[in-house]
Amino acid sequence: MQATLATAIEIVRLQNIQTYMVNAIQFNKLRKAPDIHVGQEVLVFTQQLSLLCMSVCTFNLNLQLCWIQHSRPGRSGKLSWAWKGPYEIEAISHDQYSLRPSPTSNHRALNQVHAQRIKAYHRPEVPVLAIKNTSL
Repeated sequence: MQATLATAIEIVRLQNIQTYMVNAIQFNKLRKAPDIHVGQEVLVFTQQLSLLCMSVCTFNLNLQLCWIQHSRPGRSGKLSWAWKGPYEIEAISHDQYSLRPSPTSNHRALNQVHAQRIKAYHRPEVPVLAIKNTSL
């Protein structure tokens, strides 16, 4: 009985590894490295999902996970900003970025931000208005 159980556990473990590898290949198929370099201004995705509850049904062992979206206390998640910044890239290490606040922002420095949570920031151009001399 113990040998059969150990064999079954090993088979499930190997199938999980195989499924993980197939999913990783599928995920990385369309993924491309961001075109971001040191010194460039970026925005950081700040909305978070966290685990609210985890309930297990004892009859058929269905695992149900409930995810909620975080927002500041007293504010609606729908009206909260999804992107924060701008930040300047200080260092790049594989998929992790170290960020310092841009001179025009008052944010704190961020360490170890993953590449998927970063997008390039394009500073809006301020139009220059010509002022006409209307003196008579």
